[in-house]
Amino acid sequence: MGTTDVKTGEILFVKCVKDGIPNRDPLRDSRARWIFGEGDGRISLAGVSIKRDGRGYIQARFPDGGNNKNMGIFVRKEFTKDNKLLGRDNLAKTMLQRVGVDPKKAGQDEFMKVAFDARIFGVVFSVGGKAFNQCGPVQFGWAHSLHPVDTKYVQGTVVMPSKDIEVKEETGEETGVTQGTIWTTYTLPFAVFAMPAVINASIAADTKMSAEDMEILIEALWKGLSRVKHVGVVFNSHFFCSMLNTRILSSG
Repeated sequence: MGTTDVKTGEILFVKCVKDGIPNRDPLRDSRARWIFGEGDGRISLAGVSIKRDGRGYIQARFPDGGNNKNMGIFVRKEFTKDNKLLGRDNLAKTMLQRVGVDPKKAGQDEFMKVAFDARIFGVVFSVGGKAFNQCGPVQFGWAHSLHPVDTKYVQGTVVMPSKDIEVKEETGEETGVTQGTIWTTYTLPFAVFAMPAVINASIAADTKMSAEDMEILIEALWKGLSRVKHVGVVFNSHFFCSMLNTRILSSG
C-alpha cells in the first residue's frame, strides 16, 4: 500500500433545486425518486447523479487531460464520426491515446494515473483481456430532501409541426401535421437536499488520489452544479462521525 496526503473524512453536500428535478426516475415517467413513498413527502437523489455532473465539469475543464495529462474521464458519452456511441474498449483507448499512453502497454497503474474519475470514484474495468476492480476513496450516499415536497405536472406546446404538409399528386390528399406537438413533464418548485460522502485515506493511497484531486473534486461540486451550495468537512483521524447529513436536522 502506498501513501497519500489525502486525509480520511466526510463531506456534507447540500443542494438547492428550484424549478426542476435533477435526478429523474426513468421507470416512473421521469418523475422524482420517491424512496420513502409519496405519502412521506420527501424525494431523493442518487449519488451517481452527483458523480455524473462532476465528471461533466472535469471533462469540460480539462478536455485534453490537463497539463499533467492526469485529468481524463473514463465514464463518459462519446460518439464516433458516424454518430455511434463508443464502447468501454474504445473509450479507454481514446483516453489513453490522447495523453500519449499506448493502450496495449497500459496496465492498471497507467490507467489510474490518467483517469481522474477512476482515482476518485473507483472503476470496474474489463477491456481487451485486462480486468480489475478498484473501489473508490470517495463515495456518495443517497441525498434526501430535508422537507416534504410537491412535484407539479406541467404541459406546453411546440410551435413547429413534427412533419411537413405534403400533397399526393395521385389523390390530392394532404399528409403531415398541421399543428405543433404537446410536451409534458414533472417539475419541482423548490427543495433542499443533504447528501453525505466519505473519504477513505487508505483507498486513496491505493488509487494514488492526491490532495490536488480532492481540491478539484470540491471545485467540481461547487462550480459544476447549478443552484448548489455545499459544506466540506475533513477530519484528521481515521474515524467517521457517520451520516453527517442527519446533523442538519438534529441541530435544528
